Amino acid sequence: MRGGRVVGAFELLVGFFLIIGLFTQIAGLLLAIVTVVIIVNFYRRGESSLMMHVLPYYILLFGVSVALLFLGPGAVAIDLPL
Repeated sequence: MRGGRVVGAFELLVGFFLIIGLFTQIAGLLLAIVTVVIIVNFYRRGESSLMMHVLPYYILLFGVSVALLFLGPGAVAIDLPL
């Protein structure tokens, strides 16, 4: 139970950084790693009913975070691309 709260708080913090455009590529990398860990944990636990509804969201989140990692922040971001 505690691990889920920590992951949720971490996702919220990374999402905040992405919204304000701070450390965009680093936040994208961290979000991609967390998303892969969440997907792997779903498969290891065998939660098929929950996974059926939530898995497309995490796959989309992974794709967006990898795109942010490679493309970098936009024109209105606070930081510059790496």
